[in-house]
Amino acid sequence: MKKFIAGFLIGGMLFGGASVFASDLKGVLFNIDAVFVNGEKLATQSKNKPFTFQGYAYVPSYMLTEMGYKPSRSADGRIVYLEETGKAFYPQNGYNMAEGKPFIEAKQINSSGGTVNVAYESNDLIATNDGKKYGNYIHFLLSKNEEVSKTESSVTFEPEEKFRSFNTKVSIVKKKQAALPTSAVTLKVYTTDEAGKETLYQSYIFSVNKRSANISIPLRYVDKVRFAVSGSAAETSEFAMLDPVFIK
Repeated sequence: MKKFIAGFLIGGMLFGGASVFASDLKGVLFNIDAVFVNGEKLATQSKNKPFTFQGYAYVPSYMLTEMGYKPSRSADGRIVYLEETGKAFYPQNGYNMAEGKPFIEAKQINSSGGTVNVAYESNDLIATNDGKKYGNYIHFLLSKNEEVSKTESSVTFEPEEKFRSFNTKVSIVKKKQAALPTSAVTLKVYTTDEAGKETLYQSYIFSVNKRSANISIPLRYVDKVRFAVSGSAAETSEFAMLDPVFIK
């Protein structure tokens, strides 16, 4: 059902009615009675309903808003822009939830020679090189270990295909250490689909020459997402995901 709805979005950016496809309505079937997104029924205008045409399902553009998008067009009408307007959910530890706040729990934290701290509205701030301070973050501390060549820590969340994206600024930081690491720090993002298959989505490498980046991970068909951070065990490294947010 979720993939069927996604097909609507791809083919259904309509700024008008079915006449765009067939002025005499031949081949157009108004056989779609309702549209549900994450179990919630979307409002449908009686004069402009979803329909099928040549084997594809389409929804009119006014329904995109209820799907979590704000549509607009370029001046010449040839380009469609979509802006996400969904609800934000914030990562938190299961043992330290902020009551009444929309959150998504860190389901699994693994660390070999380091720590992972998921913080929400913390007074223990992280400051970046540009002077900005953050109270919402996921902080990775990779400790020095002379017995191994690499240390790694990871945190896993389970969006269960209910979220659209994950957005954050990632950066090497010096929250506990006096200086930035001299060696590179690697962030790998893994996604797991509903069949249980884990895939490397993207890998990012950071150093003193490239300290940070803004990343956005699409989550439409993602059951789990895992963030793994690794660095040289020859020194202690710190890395943070700043203002992390899941968009539903």
